[in-house]
Amino acid sequence: MIKFLFLIKKGVIFFKRNFKNNITSIISITTILLLLNIIGTLIYSTNSFFNELSKIESIRIYLKNNDNQTITNILETLKKLDGIKSAKYYSSLDAYKILKNNEEIDEYTKTIPPELFPEFIEATIKEKFRDLNYIYKLKENLEQLDGVQKTSIGESWIISFAKIKYSINFFFIILTVFISLSIASIVYNTIKLNMYKFKREIKILSLVGATKAFIIVPIIFSSLIEALISFLLSISMSYLIVNFLINKSLLSLKIHFIKTPDFNFITIYIIFFILLIICFSYISSNSFIKRSGSIYDL
Repeated sequence: MIKFLFLIKKGVIFFKRNFKNNITSIISITTILLLLNIIGTLIYSTNSFFNELSKIESIRIYLKNNDNQTITNILETLKKLDGIKSAKYYSSLDAYKILKNNEEIDEYTKTIPPELFPEFIEATIKEKFRDLNYIYKLKENLEQLDGVQKTSIGESWIISFAKIKYSINFFFIILTVFISLSIASIVYNTIKLNMYKFKREIKILSLVGATKAFIIVPIIFSSLIEALISFLLSISMSYLIVNFLINKSLLSLKIHFIKTPDFNFITIYIIFFILLIICFSYISSNSFIKRSGSIYDL
């Protein structure tokens, strides 16, 4: 524990001694993370928005005929299912009235005779069961019942939303990869530059028996300090921009769109960022030591 605290202290000293180079690196990393945070928040909000739109609240069961016994049997079956909140039968006339009251339907469609409209049962799904896996399984089971012609949950627009979400998420993954490489490059080159300034000191430490860990660990801690400052600055700035500029503008238009990422998302983001910094700090410092040819293996 004492040795660990000593290495942390050396990391803080190394950070202070390279403050000018670190400031440049902090500004660069903060700018890149700021871009990622803002775009990430907007994409997270967009995903949440499409998730809300894609929520399936009910399923329609179209019937082969209007046999009362068949309708009763299907309604009784639906009542026994855990995921069904309620179920209601609609005759051809009921379906026609629903269409007629819909202002978005053109007048020509409203002239179709009521008897040509399909009869159906509309089943409302409980909120905790409104995931696609359950609904598709429910859809498949209901279509096996006697008297059921087909079921509908609005598959076309669900697929459309899924495609949009996939494209947005794919873009964000590509962006994250490039930004991660940019941050890794900054950390890698900053450490090499800092170590080059103390090349003589590093060689002296190796001659008196210093191990790789004794030299590399303080450098990693120094990089973590730099990364932490950059991360906090970028989070603060992105919060101000998203909440006081973008969100405020949208709220003035009565649009509630921006949604802050949840705790799990932020935790994964922080862990990924820390691991990235540690990984490339180690690679950079270890590469420098190997090239200098002055440190003995542990």
